[in-house]
This record gives sequence, structure tokens and C-alpha cells, in this order.
Amino acid sequence: MDKVSSRYAEALLEIAGSTYSYAAYKQQAKVVSQAFKDNPDFGNLFQKTQISNDEKKALIQSVFAKKTDPMMVNLLCLLVDKKRMMLVTQIMDDFVHMANKKLAIEEGIVYSIRPLSASDMKDLEKQLSLKHHVTVELTNKIDLSLISGLKIKFKESIIDASLSAQLEALRETLREGRS
Repeated sequence: MDKVSSRYAEALLEIAGSTYSYAAYKQQAKVVSQAFKDNPDFGNLFQKTQISNDEKKALIQSVFAKKTDPMMVNLLCLLVDKKRMMLVTQIMDDFVHMANKKLAIEEGIVYSIRPLSASDMKDLEKQLSLKHHVTVELTNKIDLSLISGLKIKFKESIIDASLSAQLEALRETLREGRS
């Protein structure tokens, strides 16, 4: 975590805590983060010196006012004033991690060769939640080296059900058989 981004994330966490709405702010942070990740040109607008801060704030208002809490919009406007909009995705991601800790949600990563559907992700989360008796939230990342199947990193364990892992296990078995 970047020190500057984590300070902003902690401030947002305090605001969410004061209203007891960690989950709502977490969802809003995901919306903001995804908007900047999906549209890099949108984020680049905030780096342009030809656009005034007032215009940038008006853009934030028009894009996020209906989808987020006024405090979230105020934070984004503050980032414009402080010329720290390049940190917005990091701040929102840091906040999501902090909110998950407050909500007792364990995070994990699912690696696959293609994006998994929302229902597949929910099924995996449900299975891990039942098995480990905690609430689990997974993130899907693409890893073409798997060839096929899935690899899940959760807590300190790795569940590797990929074809590349099976081929490596077969390779080791064959090596041991020859020696």
C-alpha cells in the first residue's frame, strides 16, 4: 500500500464507520475504481492542465453524483484540488481491502485462462465460504500459463486444479520412475 493512498483510504474508512455503512461505501469504491480502470482516457482527463479544476469537479459530479454518496464525490473533488487523481484507483482498492477486514471478509484470487462469469465466481465464493466457515470474496485474474482449469489463492493455501499443474505432477512422477 502506498502511504499517501492508504491515508485517504483510512479517512474514507472513518467516514464509512461513522455511518456504519462499510458495505455501501465498499460497493461505491468498487464502482469508482472500475470506472477509472475500464476507461483509462477518463482518468487521463484529470491529468490535463488545460482543463480547470472546476471543470474536473463538474465532470466528477455528472459521472458519480447519482451512483455514489456525496462524501465519495467530495473525496474525488478533494483529490482534484490536491492533484492526486492519479491515486484514485489505488485509494479505492486500499479502501476495499480495509473495509473487507472490518466486515470480516477473507479475500482470495482465482486465476483462470478466461474471465469467469459472475455466477461461477459466486459459486466458488460460496463453496470456499462453507468449507472455511468465513465469508469469502474472490477476484478473477487471467493467467494464460494455466492452459486449462483454475488456480485459487486463499489465505495461505493454493488450490491448483490447472492442466499445467497436472502436467507438472505427471512430469515429476515420470522423473521419479526413471531414477
